Amino acid sequence: MRHPSYLTLLLIPVLAIHNVQAQTCSLSGGFSLELQDECSLDALQAAFDDFIAAPENQILSSVGSCASTDLSTLLNGQDVSKLCDEATSPGELSFEDIVQQKDGKFVDSFFRGKTFWNEEVQTNYDLDDPNGPAVNILKEDLQHIPDYKKVLEHTKLAYPSELENFNLENSCAMNAVMCCWPVDRQANDNNGNCNTPYDTNCIDKDPADNTDLCGVHLDRGNYSNNLDTADGFTVFENDNNDGEGAIH
Repeated sequence: MRHPSYLTLLLIPVLAIHNVQAQTCSLSGGFSLELQDECSLDALQAAFDDFIAAPENQILSSVGSCASTDLSTLLNGQDVSKLCDEATSPGELSFEDIVQQKDGKFVDSFFRGKTFWNEEVQTNYDLDDPNGPAVNILKEDLQHIPDYKKVLEHTKLAYPSELENFNLENSCAMNAVMCCWPVDRQANDNNGNCNTPYDTNCIDKDPADNTDLCGVHLDRGNYSNNLDTADGFTVFENDNNDGEGAIH
């Protein structure tokens, strides 16, 4: 599933300008103009000219009567700068918006490493059938996620302070977040040692190691590791091959 509304709005800003019943240009259903890279009156005029000149629009009687000079009438005194701000400032996205899961606890579970996104690896043995279809395919399960990389170049991602392990008052006094990725579940992406066939060469594999993690205070991660311990320390004695994975 994709989010075309966000992609259209942010990557190619859209202005919806509704008809004011101009005598020579009747666009009673409203219309939208697509702008790229710049949002200004000149860019709006150029987009309007392209819109009314497009062959697929020329056959519509509502558009065929429009001329380049009709844009100012259709704007009806609206402030173009304000329209641009409204089109390119959609607020902020939450992790809930991105994951697109019906389970209201999914984001919380994901950051605790407890969802199928974290644990399930591609397999042909889902029904104990070695010839069964492949399931848990990462590129399919999360196919919409790469879209948001571009989206988030233009909008803010809300900090998930509502989650216990991200709460700035109770569990995050240092005001910093560290995420550890201990399992590689996708082959052939040049980022870890998971390989095909998945059922034999992608079992408990490690993502590419980008740091030397020396140790972890387990009691400091009680909100996320579910150990609920008053003490405890895990030591990673050597760099690489220690299983700590990627740290961000």
